[in-house]
Amino acid sequence: MEHLLLPLNALVGENEKAPYIAGPYDGGDFLSFPQRSRFRALYEDIKPEGHYASSRKDLDIGSTRDLEVFLQTWVVVGLLHEVFAPLLTVEAFTKAGEDGASPILSTAKLPEIATQWTRSREALAGTDDEKQLLEHLIECIMAAHSFLMAARKRAEITDSVLCSAASIGETLEFVVMETLDRGTRSLSTNWEFCLDSVSIAATMQNNGWCPTDIRKWQAIAGGFQTLYYLNKVTQPKTKDHGNCVGEVCVASQYNMDNQSLVHRCGNHDCGLIFVDEEAMQTTFEDGHFGILRFSDLENIETLSIDVVSYKDESEYIALSHVWADGLGNPNANALPRCQLEHVAKCAGQLSRNAGNDRSLPVWLDTLCCPVSSPRHRSSCLMLMRQIYQKATLVLTLDTQIAHFNASDLDSVEICARVLFSGWTRRLWTLQEGALAGSLWIQLKDRAVDLAIVEADISNIYKHNFAHNQLALILLSGLRRLRNFGRRRQSRLEPDLVDVRSALESRSVTVASDEALCLCTCLDLDQTEVVKAAREDRMTTFWQTAMRADLQLPSGLLFFTGPRMQTKGLQWAPSSFRSHVKFQNLRRAKKAEEQATITPNGLLVQCSVFEVTICRPLTSNEERSWNTVLDDVRGVFLVRLEQHQWFMLLPADGKTASNEAFDARDVSERRTSFAVLQELDILGMQRNEVAQGLVGIVGTVQHGQPHTFILNSRSNVLCCDEKMSKTLEILHSHRSDIVALDDMSDDVTDGFEASSTSPYISRLSPNTAQRVTQYADVLLSSESALVECLVRDQTRDARTKALAPAAEWMLYFLAGRVGTISRTWPSDQTWCVG
Repeated sequence: MEHLLLPLNALVGENEKAPYIAGPYDGGDFLSFPQRSRFRALYEDIKPEGHYASSRKDLDIGSTRDLEVFLQTWVVVGLLHEVFAPLLTVEAFTKAGEDGASPILSTAKLPEIATQWTRSREALAGTDDEKQLLEHLIECIMAAHSFLMAARKRAEITDSVLCSAASIGETLEFVVMETLDRGTRSLSTNWEFCLDSVSIAATMQNNGWCPTDIRKWQAIAGGFQTLYYLNKVTQPKTKDHGNCVGEVCVASQYNMDNQSLVHRCGNHDCGLIFVDEEAMQTTFEDGHFGILRFSDLENIETLSIDVVSYKDESEYIALSHVWADGLGNPNANALPRCQLEHVAKCAGQLSRNAGNDRSLPVWLDTLCCPVSSPRHRSSCLMLMRQIYQKATLVLTLDTQIAHFNASDLDSVEICARVLFSGWTRRLWTLQEGALAGSLWIQLKDRAVDLAIVEADISNIYKHNFAHNQLALILLSGLRRLRNFGRRRQSRLEPDLVDVRSALESRSVTVASDEALCLCTCLDLDQTEVVKAAREDRMTTFWQTAMRADLQLPSGLLFFTGPRMQTKGLQWAPSSFRSHVKFQNLRRAKKAEEQATITPNGLLVQCSVFEVTICRPLTSNEERSWNTVLDDVRGVFLVRLEQHQWFMLLPADGKTASNEAFDARDVSERRTSFAVLQELDILGMQRNEVAQGLVGIVGTVQHGQPHTFILNSRSNVLCCDEKMSKTLEILHSHRSDIVALDDMSDDVTDGFEASSTSPYISRLSPNTAQRVTQYADVLLSSESALVECLVRDQTRDARTKALAPAAEWMLYFLAGRVGTISRTWPSDQTWCVG
């Protein structure tokens, strides 16, 4: 896997080098090679035609070795040949092992060959031949990917063989798509599946990473190349991450009440330098702010700072840092002399590197945001956007990044370390990096201009397609960091989607500061938010957004996390940070995809359907059935018309959550409920899933938008043909099924019948016996039911179908089935509150 980029001093173990074990490849059609090869039986065992493939790892050692030979022959050599022939020779991808050992698979020449191939295809641009070649190679890549995934499920394949095949497959995918499709679409592949996430996490933790960050970065940084690269990055072990077990890096948290000042000097007795508070406060009186000019830079003993007022066109450097790294002080506008000496030297060096003949003044929040005067502190907070926007340069200080010399790192590693640093973990630094006109990062020997880093990675992305997966992740992350705070006139809503994405993995010492940062990033007036009590700041933020007529994407409604409790804002997220998740949240590209905040709720255009519960239960019946179906209480069956069924499922993949739909929420209190969803239910396809909100339709007033009072969230699945047919058969016998109910006996765990269902075993013995017996009767009279429930129609198919048939009957008994009584189209306007 030598073609993959690696960070400084990365170690590649001998066990990562794949032996060259491929058999002869005949050079014929790639897709039909398995049928021509001696491995045909093995291939058909792993990828059988006409029925589901096994996922049990049951191949013996001999078959596994054959499988590895076949993988390298077809998925590696065959795919390389299909893409690169005639530029390819086997010798180009092999090299001799050490000390006469067996040959090793080598990909060192892959980037060079990929570049040659890309140039050779330029003449095909825009032709039918190019389109045909693209579609053929996509089919080959997808076949290789599918088989690789299936093979891993069946056998313990040697890591080096599996990972080398995946890394080559991913690289070829990007080379082909960028060359022939110009990167306009992506394939539904997941090459990183072969990397053991547990093993990677252990390696990264041993390399100095915070366990909390590892989980976040693994979720964010998809792709084999990227995860492999990060797995090789070592972090300086300057912090103790032993207590970092939740969603927040404890080692990077700043304790406002009990945090001692951090010194850079060895004896910690250099003393403090205080800012002239009166002079600093005076700068805010005329609507400006204060910056600091250093004096006597050559002598730490006499180093001093003077407050000067920022005037239009003044040049200065704004510092962006994490307080826990050493430049924080919540009690006074003062810092240790040794820390300020370091800041002064960094600022002076940066000034010279940027072409200034003198050291520029500095803005540093710890010294320039008044501590003793709440009024002046509020004035400073309201100017925060201007401070970073107007700065000539913004210099980022991060202790882990500053451990390395810029001369030792390339732009890829600098970018990776910035994007996955403690600095990007904090909420306040989000706006500081995004609003900066010129953003620099301080390393041990000098500061580096991130614009140059971005240009270097962009050049890799444009001209070296073999490294595109990693380059794309880094480039996207850097541009998201730098660009989201700048409003674009072409957008219908100002970047809330980007802000949400950037906030997702960040933390903050004071939770209420999130509202301030949101206002700054979205260029909203912070006046009322700053004045509000801390517990009311998020409410005030949404009210400020409403007054500013902030247009939102309607998909904002469908998120996982706590909502506001304030009347009229019950639709709104109470936070955008790590515990809040969005699926497919995208910017509004059309007017009908916009949502507008009003005092009564959020105005959106969405499809809604109303469900009438077929069998409302009494409170006692409901409690009994809740015990039986406790772990599937987020599931509800809905019938639109004959053979068209839908299923409400937990929105977050779990059956229990404070915000997730619970069948008890609707059946205990009413005979109907409504679902607002992103897709029109009348147009959904089989197995399609839509995000939804469960609630009730309010009283319709003439001339006013319809009101939707939300209660919880749910996903809506359009059932496939077999499931719909199963439910339709049971629905036709619903009267007989309901008559089986007798929950008067105590619910016990003692019933044992032929059914293996855990739900049946929770019923009272009498009811369980009646349900299983009637399920057997139905299976004997409805042959289609057996066909729907059991894949293999063998002699014991009816026996296998007994448990699932009885389980589905329970939903009819438990009042978890309803019919759609009313629908509203997707262009209907709703006020969601």
